[in-house]
Amino acid sequence: MADRLFADRYRIIGLAAEGGMSLVYKAEDTRTGNVVALKVMRKELKGNTEYSRAFRKEANMTMRLRHENIVHTFDSGAVAGRRYIAMDYIDGSNLKDRLERERLSLTECVNIAQKLCSALSYAHHKGVIHKDLKPQNVLIANNGEPMLSDFGIAEETEFQQDCNKKVFGSVHYFSPEQARGDTVDNRTDIYSLGVMLYEMATGRLPFDGGDEISIALMHVQSKVDEPMKINRAIPPSLNKIILKAMSKDRENRYQDAAEMQKDLSRCLSEPVGDYVRVNKKQSKPHAVKRERKRSVSRAFVLALVLVILIGGIVEGILFVKDSIGGGAARQDAYMPYIVDKSLEEAEALLKDTGAEIIVEEVNSPDTTPGTVVAQSPESGSRIGSGDKVKITVSADNVTPRMPNLIGKTFSAAQDELYLQGIRDFDVKYVSCPAGDEGKVTAQYPAAGTELNEDDVKVELQVGKNVSSD
Repeated sequence: MADRLFADRYRIIGLAAEGGMSLVYKAEDTRTGNVVALKVMRKELKGNTEYSRAFRKEANMTMRLRHENIVHTFDSGAVAGRRYIAMDYIDGSNLKDRLERERLSLTECVNIAQKLCSALSYAHHKGVIHKDLKPQNVLIANNGEPMLSDFGIAEETEFQQDCNKKVFGSVHYFSPEQARGDTVDNRTDIYSLGVMLYEMATGRLPFDGGDEISIALMHVQSKVDEPMKINRAIPPSLNKIILKAMSKDRENRYQDAAEMQKDLSRCLSEPVGDYVRVNKKQSKPHAVKRERKRSVSRAFVLALVLVILIGGIVEGILFVKDSIGGGAARQDAYMPYIVDKSLEEAEALLKDTGAEIIVEEVNSPDTTPGTVVAQSPESGSRIGSGDKVKITVSADNVTPRMPNLIGKTFSAAQDELYLQGIRDFDVKYVSCPAGDEGKVTAQYPAAGTELNEDDVKVELQVGKNVSSD
């Protein structure tokens, strides 16, 4: 691919990394002159619907995330059936490589963990759970800033190709609920971050040795050695933070990443302070309840690990409602992932939910007509009778129209424009009344205008002081 443009935009400089389903190139964006990372599906997988779905899902979701400690994805598409994702190029190494080279100071450990807490808190409030948090997915820029990456596509794809290869890197960072096959929420990421902080502070993993299944069982059943007993320099406050994040009962963990970040900000300046609130909820009733339901055996965990690792490649990230952790959970049904399915298949999956289905048609040149290209709410959201489910379907010769973007956040407006195939548009930041920062205050053309990319130029006005989008 060197010496030619990919997608008429990216000049390949060289191969930066490779995984089971993708190649990552270092490339030049000829429009901006910036060096970027270009993730491209392997040629041999271009006809595989599942992998294509995984790529599209990662792209659609990560382009919504705008945070200083999350690798920024800014473009995606398909060339000759091969999907690609373009993101910022981080000149540095990943956290795993650094941990193998050197021992981090406690100050560095806490600083990295705080930054990751900030990134996770932002992602969770955007409705995104990473589910594969590990040092390999944390890039360390040359300025020392940690950057969270790889939302959506785990690199254990090789597992499907060769079951004898040890590609279970994530098992060391599994939450107990992942190992048991239970549903996950934002607290799964908090557990994995706790494992990472344990590793950074002590120089070793909390659970290691034996095969992958043994390690998964340890997350469910084994008591972890206290970090301060391994590294005597660890203060009691940091010791408590790690143990709280790694509680096997997620009700006893930090309930959100911002709460953990707040404690981390104090742990070195107040090393013996009694501010880490440990939920004294007894875990015994839960253990009895689980035992009545099923015995956690090696065979059971093996099956679950296989499902998680294989299924995670396809599903990538799990979406939850923006109100993660808030209010009483409804016991209705979960919104299935229906993107890339036919409209008939999608309607069949939703038939028993009682939800009202709204169908919208849009142009999608690289998608077979009648295929679902977007859904609302996202997969994993709870739905029930009376809820509205919007299904966006590709269609032939549908003239795209300018959506009404006034009042939407810039990231939401961008998503809608991308869905219409509009990726080149101008943005002008203007002064605005309080409360309108980061929102679209004006648009051209007006809502409902037919969009012909040959002669229509899209312009948005966005309120000043954008901080979250």
